[in-house]
Amino acid sequence: SPWLRFERAATKCTPSLINTQVPQLPPKLLDATGYDPGTYNVTLDGDVFPAYQAQFQILENVVLVAKLTNLVFANQFVGTTSNPLRDSLFNKGNVRGVVSNVTTTGDFQIQANHCLNGVQVKTHCDVYVVLTPTASGTRTGTLSYFDNASDSPQTVSLSGVGTAP
Repeated sequence: SPWLRFERAATKCTPSLINTQVPQLPPKLLDATGYDPGTYNVTLDGDVFPAYQAQFQILENVVLVAKLTNLVFANQFVGTTSNPLRDSLFNKGNVRGVVSNVTTTGDFQIQANHCLNGVQVKTHCDVYVVLTPTASGTRTGTLSYFDNASDSPQTVSLSGVGTAP
């Protein structure tokens, strides 16, 4: 049965789409997980046809993902500050993520931001958020990560309840 062999090409590449077509087989999207951006040589060996060589390129790809989709705070007395809750931003891409800003809206504040130094590949950074309700009732807001990923900003819904003292 056919199998693929990958070898690093000698030259650097200009990023472009990953796509290779092998004779007698439909086009395949190759899984490039774990490979650095660049140009690679591909050799397909098999029983049906002789070895076929092609070249493909792996894009520089920043994929930043917030750990949570929402943070829910415990009830908090109006005018007092909650204990912090943590969210993490994970880099699932193949190049360093650059975080330019992290913001909150509503009655929520960032207590600590460990993301402004960027996010290396296969690591994460943490942001700690607190709630200081200004009124009784449900309080809502958004935590937003502004960065160099194509889907920036990544957002997390924030909610909590302000209670009378």
